[in-house]
Amino acid sequence: MKYEVFSRLSIRSKVWGGFGLLLALTVAVSTVSWRSLFQIEDEFSRMVEEVQPTMLASQSLSRSLAQASAALGTYLLTRENTSRVEYGESLEQVEAAMSDLAEQAAEQNNAELADHVAHLGALVERFSGYRDRMIALAEDNKTNLAGVGYAARNLNPVSQEMLQITSEMISSEFEEDVTPRRRKLLNEIHELRYAWANVMNGVRAYIAFRSNSSLEEIELYTGLADQKLNKLSSYEGELTFEQEDGVARFTDLKKKFSGLFEGLKKIAAEGGWRTDVSLIRNEVSPLLAEINNELDGVVEGQRQLAMTASDDVLSDLQGSTSFIGILLAVSLFIGIAVMMLAGRQVVSPILRLRDILEDMAKGEGDLTQRAKLASKDELGQTSGYFNQMMGGLQEMVLEIAAVSEQVLGSAQQSSERIGTVHKNVTDAAERIRGTAAATEEMSATSADIARNAETAASEAEKAREQASEGNGAMREMAGKAGVMENEVKRLQESVATIEEKGRAMESMVGVINEIAEQTNLLALNAAIEAARAGEAGRGFAVVADEVRQLASKTQQSTASIHELLDSNRKSSQALVSTMQQVAEAGGSVSNTVSDAERVISRMSESVNLMNDMVVEIAQAAREQSQASQEIAHNVETISATETENADLMSASHEELSELTGTAVRLKAVVDRFKV
Repeated sequence: MKYEVFSRLSIRSKVWGGFGLLLALTVAVSTVSWRSLFQIEDEFSRMVEEVQPTMLASQSLSRSLAQASAALGTYLLTRENTSRVEYGESLEQVEAAMSDLAEQAAEQNNAELADHVAHLGALVERFSGYRDRMIALAEDNKTNLAGVGYAARNLNPVSQEMLQITSEMISSEFEEDVTPRRRKLLNEIHELRYAWANVMNGVRAYIAFRSNSSLEEIELYTGLADQKLNKLSSYEGELTFEQEDGVARFTDLKKKFSGLFEGLKKIAAEGGWRTDVSLIRNEVSPLLAEINNELDGVVEGQRQLAMTASDDVLSDLQGSTSFIGILLAVSLFIGIAVMMLAGRQVVSPILRLRDILEDMAKGEGDLTQRAKLASKDELGQTSGYFNQMMGGLQEMVLEIAAVSEQVLGSAQQSSERIGTVHKNVTDAAERIRGTAAATEEMSATSADIARNAETAASEAEKAREQASEGNGAMREMAGKAGVMENEVKRLQESVATIEEKGRAMESMVGVINEIAEQTNLLALNAAIEAARAGEAGRGFAVVADEVRQLASKTQQSTASIHELLDSNRKSSQALVSTMQQVAEAGGSVSNTVSDAERVISRMSESVNLMNDMVVEIAQAAREQSQASQEIAHNVETISATETENADLMSASHEELSELTGTAVRLKAVVDRFKV
């Protein structure tokens, strides 16, 4: 009877009443929570208005310093006016961020923070003070780049003098006669100039990058220059005065250059290559590190303040949590009471309706049963709707039974057909994979043929070039053989002329010999006549005796001349015979060279033909290899497609099998219902 009042109410009224009471408790809990949050807001507003702006200002200063450092590095690398302007703007941002941090620190009335910020301001002012010095270094390479200035003052003048020496050596060669050896000498001088130019290229690369590869290049071309100097020294006695003096001066300057270059490497090793980099490494970077340490101190102090505020917030939250816990306990008690009331007035009728439905469900699927509940509330209305639903469900199950019979038959037929198609697709995929393997093997064989044909073409081209060189050599030899034959003929003519002149000289010697004999007879007669004259003819006798002696000597000389002319004539005859043999041999050599030239020409034509055929074979083999690769690719694509089709068929077969099983189960389920 005590629940009779609730029995008269509808389910909606019962539910809204319980939820209204719970809502009132929720409002109470929310009010307490709001009060706690208001207290927390006071703590957080102090942290947000004082602590966080200071931390943000510190972070902004750190970012501005990083941007200024990056802008300084960019300006030092590019030296562009835009980078210089960006560097100046970055420093202005640093000063603005420092000013903002000082203002935030002043608002907190914190002596420790004020000391940190004051020291930080002095450090930032020192950092900004490097601006003019850095700009001056960036705009003056000689002051900034110690290595470049050293090279300009020391290395470049020596190198220019060395190149001028080589130019003078080359100019002096133009006054000499052109011979193969002089050409070789001139080429050595050019190569010396080329080697030293490459040494200077390596020096420039070392100045730019200071890499080991540049040092290796310098060492390589310095060694080449030494080799060329040694070769030029081997031309002793053939060099001009300028060249001989140039070799000596070049050698001395090269030693001087090597010593100066060691000084350049020493500058790079000691880290003084760039003044700006040294300044950044030794002064700016430590200053930035000190600034970051000060910023870390500022951030740490603000973090401690934030932690203190967080502890206060946690204390307030603990007090609020205790009070909210009490309210939740009361809410739990009231909620349990509402649940018990709902169980009696709402759940129990629903359970009774459930029992009715359970009886219907356990009645072996009898869809002819109907629920009978005489209540006038929502549950009574629900039972009427349930009976209508059961009628519609009965008709639906009848239709499902008919459709399940059709689905089962169609699924079984489709499963058999797909099984056959799956077997055919699998067999086709196996055959296609075999075809793909054979095609790949044929493609590999074609590629080998193409490579071998290209090798043969290369060898044939070399043979053609060698045959062409041999043909040219034979033509040159034939020309020289013809020249030699003409010279031999001319020599034969000269020897014949000499022989004729020798015969003429023999005639003249004979005449002289006869004159000498006559003179001897005349001198003898004169001596006899002088003897007859007695003392008066003594002087004439002396003259006659001298004439006779001269005639005798003339006879002896003519005899010697005759012997020499006779020997010369025999030598000329032997020389004529030898020249004849040489002429015949020269003609034979000329004919042989002509025959060899024709043979080499035919061989060159054959090699050209063979080369063209090999090139065509290589081209055909490459085309066959490409076609085979394309076929193999297409076959692989088809094989992959067939494999995919086989997998799809297998999946379809499995799905149809599942569908068949589902149709069987559906039929079994439908058969359970009584319709």
